[in-house]
Amino acid sequence: MSLGIHVDIPFQRVALVQKRAGTPLLVRCGSLEEMSPFISGRVVSGLSSEDLLVRPVTLKAVKRRHLHQALAFQAENDPLLPEDEFLSVHYVKQRDKKETRAYLCTLSRKALHLHLDHLKTYKIDPDVVSCNDLALLHYVRWKIPPLKDAFIVHLGSKEWTGIWMEKGELQKSYCIPGGIQLLLSALQEDRKKNLPAQELESVAKQIDLLQLKTNLNPKLNQQLHLLRQELAKTLFSFHRASGERPLLFTGLIDSFGRIREFLSFPCQEIIVNQHPLFAPAPEEEPFAIAIGLALQQMEQPLQLRREEFFPKKNWRKAGLISIFLLLTSLLCTAALLSYGHLLLKERLDKLTLETARQNARLDPAIQQELFRSGPVTPQRWIAKFSSAHSESPYIVRAPKVTEFFCWLCNHPVFLEAKKEGEPFEILSLNYQMEECPKMDDLSAAYLAKVEINFSASNNMYARKFHEALLKEESMIDLSSELEWETATDDTYHVSFSLQNYRTPHVP
Repeated sequence: MSLGIHVDIPFQRVALVQKRAGTPLLVRCGSLEEMSPFISGRVVSGLSSEDLLVRPVTLKAVKRRHLHQALAFQAENDPLLPEDEFLSVHYVKQRDKKETRAYLCTLSRKALHLHLDHLKTYKIDPDVVSCNDLALLHYVRWKIPPLKDAFIVHLGSKEWTGIWMEKGELQKSYCIPGGIQLLLSALQEDRKKNLPAQELESVAKQIDLLQLKTNLNPKLNQQLHLLRQELAKTLFSFHRASGERPLLFTGLIDSFGRIREFLSFPCQEIIVNQHPLFAPAPEEEPFAIAIGLALQQMEQPLQLRREEFFPKKNWRKAGLISIFLLLTSLLCTAALLSYGHLLLKERLDKLTLETARQNARLDPAIQQELFRSGPVTPQRWIAKFSSAHSESPYIVRAPKVTEFFCWLCNHPVFLEAKKEGEPFEILSLNYQMEECPKMDDLSAAYLAKVEINFSASNNMYARKFHEALLKEESMIDLSSELEWETATDDTYHVSFSLQNYRTPHVP
């Protein structure tokens, strides 16, 4: 649901559009007082063409990550518009592999301030500020989807807005100040008396502009011809030599009798009269821009509220959304961690159960106790095995041969001697597992013993190696005896037990 507000001083025209089954439908339109219950929805307003310059641009194939920079360069490439007074916004309307088509919108910061301040007097802070030009385009495309080329003129109370649509896109736009209120003021002067607004509007509707008597309405006739001349110049500036186009009128087209025919008369060379498919309801015509603003918001919104104009309530929404996403992320992370923990525990239980069954087969005492105390379940297998053996006796805890050999070759004394050109030479190395758990004795520990015969041309490094072994706690079991013998002047024999530093993999 989207609410479009068109500021047409002294009026504020409001239209409510809602999507049903994917199709935008006009729900209701009326004055601000009539539509006040719906103001709480998403609100979009539009800037006048007088305060905004919309320029279509086409860029060749540009990668998405460079598109913003390319459009920003196009927008800033105008030294006549100081950045502190004007705001540039780009609006991508279509992008494919070959080209990108967009609108560059340049607007006065002061005009945007005045627009927002005017709406504040009615306690309205719009979520989006777009432009009346594109709103008029969206309205006509919604009413006549097959129509691609046309001149469109909106007769507003304060101003007239004219746009040129080609291939379904906005090419140019122009604002003619004055509007219907200027004509009504001229009519008031001709009548030489102060008529009430409703009576004045009623008198205007009865005047046939094609049969207007100049002597009775000099002021009105003068203003009519000035506005018609200005409109004709605008349409001729839009025109190209590609043929005639239909001229569509929206807005207050019933304010004077046959005003469309009067205004279009000088432009017969370039226009086709009212398109046969364009027949909006009379009560809908003044709200064309308001409806277009709401439609544009649903399709592809243009947001002119940037930088210091960005709505504070949108910042609050963005903060709430960020908090929601953070909490969702934390909940998902906690759920994944819990699931992973349960999955790991399940696999660990299966592994423990299998190990327990194998050990129970080897240990008759455990097996007899299990069957004697009741039905054998996986939980009882695991509990009994865990209480009987906190560590698996069949996983070797002593260092592997490769681990010990890697430690020996990278010993600091060996490396120092090699660096000085007097390396050690290992003549023989014997690795033997002297003790380990057996089927009849699961409590036995692993005992690995190593015997090394080596030569060293410099006995100083041999002494250093001996002293280092006596202090080595990570690899050597210092609680057992370390034997050191000097066979000859440069050959040595050493034997010692290894430390059981490897941990079992099954809890």
